[in-house]
Amino acid sequence: MSPLDRLLAEAVPDGTFGGARTKTKRKPGPDPKAAEHRAALEAAIRRPRTPAV
Repeated sequence: MSPLDRLLAEAVPDGTFGGARTKTKRKPGPDPKAAEHRAALEAAIRRPRTPAV
């Protein structure tokens, strides 16, 4: 492969950016404690506030 061929091959967008991509790991699902945490935050927000003196 000539230097010109190599240069032109780099211009072709194949998505590898110079090398083969490694297989990506799937992201884990939502945190099971997230619903509890969100409910606690919403309860704290909705709680009546006492006026500062």
